[in-house]
Amino acid sequence: MTGRLLATALLVLTAAGLLACAPRALNSASPATIEPTATAKPDVAAPTSVPTAFPTLTPTDIPTPSPIATDVQTLTAATGSTGWLSLADNLDDPQGYCVDVVGFGANIRLDAPLQAHTCKPGSDDQLFTTGDNDGRGFRLVEHHLCLAAAMEEPNAEVIVAACDSGMVGQPFLLNNEGRVYLDREYGPTLCLGVAPGSGEPAGGRNHRRRDLALYDCDHTHPVLITWEMVNP
Repeated sequence: MTGRLLATALLVLTAAGLLACAPRALNSASPATIEPTATAKPDVAAPTSVPTAFPTLTPTDIPTPSPIATDVQTLTAATGSTGWLSLADNLDDPQGYCVDVVGFGANIRLDAPLQAHTCKPGSDDQLFTTGDNDGRGFRLVEHHLCLAAAMEEPNAEVIVAACDSGMVGQPFLLNNEGRVYLDREYGPTLCLGVAPGSGEPAGGRNHRRRDLALYDCDHTHPVLITWEMVNP
């Protein structure tokens, strides 16, 4: 009996020892090595080529503006200069516009408002000289009359009248910017100019005309109020 008890006790002790060792064996085991799953890289398109510079325009790619000056010699506005009082830009008349008296020859209208008309070589109703009227005026050479404003206000007509330096509306000057303006104590505010739009047919050899008047110097397009004294 005693022997059986001892045998049973040994079996129990042996089993307990085995159970105590089992966790150590499990804990001492190395974890399995896990290979990382390869991640597929998305396909990326190659960048498109970018031009390194913009194309350069050559002079032939840029249109050349048509000439605007008549084929005449430009004069200074010094005392005694004689010639056409011509618009610097030809506008729609290839021969250019000049300050002109209405009519011609025996039919000249010295009492009518002046106009801008196709420049006419050899005409005596377009030839002016500077420097008369105490150096502040334009005299129509062949008729001894001076450029004058009918009134000192915008849109006033321009005429020719007996030269008189003291007459209101006669002291016109031509400055370096090509403005023919009334010389008044508060500066150039009213300038000689032509009407905008298109010129009107005026007979002759494809002649054209425009109304002539005083315009606000600061609020009128420069091509309508810029003049030159030119030698026909």
